Amino acid sequence: MCFFGQGHHMAAALEERCSREVICRDEAIEALKKENETLEAEKARLSEEVKGFASVRQAVEVLRREKEELKNVSEVLKKEKEEAEASAAVLRESASLHERAKDMAMLRAEKAEDVADRLRKELDAERTLLLRCNPVCRRRRRRLRRSLGSMPTHWHSSEVAPLPLRPAATLGLALRG
Repeated sequence: MCFFGQGHHMAAALEERCSREVICRDEAIEALKKENETLEAEKARLSEEVKGFASVRQAVEVLRREKEELKNVSEVLKKEKEEAEASAAVLRESASLHERAKDMAMLRAEKAEDVADRLRKELDAERTLLLRCNPVCRRRRRRLRRSLGSMPTHWHSSEVAPLPLRPAATLGLALRG
């Protein structure tokens, strides 16, 4: 009986130990099931993240293309800016030349006005001289006609030509240049 008692005790201990192992195994299986569920949820979440990364990757690719396009547009704008600056320089030079030409035209106009004024004064002086000389010339013509009247007709024409006007230079009115 001692054996039996001990065997029974051992069987009970073995049974208890097996029960505990089964319980531990059941608890381990439950823990693994919970961990599996957690991992499945994590897997689903990560799968969604990967899909999100794919869309992010596409967005990054779109941004790279946009960056390249903006770089090309920037280069075009830079060239256009350089061309505009060159055009502005040409326009500034043209404006400067225009100003110089305008100044030269103004100087020439002033000079022309001065010449016109001098010519007017000279004409006025010649008119005055002509008005003063006119009575003298009439008297001389009358004297000439009288003296021609005493000469034979073949020596002179029927009309007496008017005396030519003397240029202003011979009258002491030299042009100022």
